[in-house]
Amino acid sequence: MLLRSGAILQKLTLRDIPSRVAVSFIESHPTIAELTICGSFSKHTYSGRFGALISCLTPVTQTHQGSNTLNVIAPSMAILNLELVVEQGTVPSPMLVFVEDVCALVENRALTPLGSNIARLSFVKVQPGLRSRGYSIRNIFPAIHNRLAPLQEASGLVLKFLPPKV
Repeated sequence: MLLRSGAILQKLTLRDIPSRVAVSFIESHPTIAELTICGSFSKHTYSGRFGALISCLTPVTQTHQGSNTLNVIAPSMAILNLELVVEQGTVPSPMLVFVEDVCALVENRALTPLGSNIARLSFVKVQPGLRSRGYSIRNIFPAIHNRLAPLQEASGLVLKFLPPKV
């Protein structure tokens, strides 16, 4: 119905949506400028809930007949908000994949060449859910911050790491 109305969608919040459904929806709305991803994941649900979505949001350079093009869904996205709960008992290995996925997404989007068909990411907010405990709070969010901090000066990216949402 949204597509038929011709409305231009600029802000989207996804809550615990399977990646394939989210990707399909986002692909049909390339005008999304602000994306909020909310939900929870564990070692069993990361790939299906967030991993594939984050990978699809990461620009990929494709070479075709000698020229490079950047392809990605949500080419207008300039703001990314992550409000995630890491379920108790989640072991470090999916957490490290999460850190790598998020950092690759932000690095690629923040350093998008000016004049390309993809907007530069200018603002990222990461906020753990209140139920996040243990490994995630102590290691994940500082690891993301440490890796992405140099981008603040290099690209003007604004990073916000907030305390758990009440």
